[in-house]
Amino acid sequence: MNKFKVNIQGMTCAGCEKHVESALEKIGAKNIESSFRRGEAVFELPNDIEVESAIKAIDEANYKAGEIEEVSSQENVALSNEDNYDLLIIGSGAAAFSSAIKAIEYGAKVGMIERGTVGGTCVNIGCVPSKTLLRAGEINHLSKDNPFIGLQTSAGEVDLASLITQKDKLVSELRNQKYVDLIDEYNFDLIKGEAKFVDASTVEVNGAKLSAKRFFNCNRWISFVAPNFRT
Repeated sequence: MNKFKVNIQGMTCAGCEKHVESALEKIGAKNIESSFRRGEAVFELPNDIEVESAIKAIDEANYKAGEIEEVSSQENVALSNEDNYDLLIIGSGAAAFSSAIKAIEYGAKVGMIERGTVGGTCVNIGCVPSKTLLRAGEINHLSKDNPFIGLQTSAGEVDLASLITQKDKLVSELRNQKYVDLIDEYNFDLIKGEAKFVDASTVEVNGAKLSAKRFFNCNRWISFVAPNFRT
């Protein structure tokens, strides 16, 4: 087996890494590791496969293979960054998801820490559930006290249990559509637990220490985010 490291242009996210790795696997490459943030991939090829095949496979996957070098099979080439994340977000409400999506568009590796229910205040205990029940109350009131003399309306007893069930179903649907489903779509990590800052670049969650270049604390509205993630 021969081991190679290649520079690759055009990778912008973790999904790109998977595309490159899949293309190399199809030609017989082994022990593949790629990093879109570094723009590199490391892999091994059997002796009977020319490195030009790997270059062609990368190009056919719509990426551009650049400088390629053979490295010792004993050499441990680490592509991961020193920090676990480029951005760690504490909280999982609307501001957290907006920040995560924008950071990922700039190529950042993002983690989101949540100690409770994903989605934050609005969808879970604020706007969505309260306004749903307020609207139900408004309709019931108008049915009982209709101001138009030409309309005949009436209202029976309120089945509060059914209203609560309907409200809970709506909250669950919106939580999944607007928040939970986006985690896999944008490929960032959800870390369940409570974050505690150890130092300026490290938090501890469930006993594990996680480091990041930048933090966004949505729970206390304290931002440590720099605006530019371009490398």
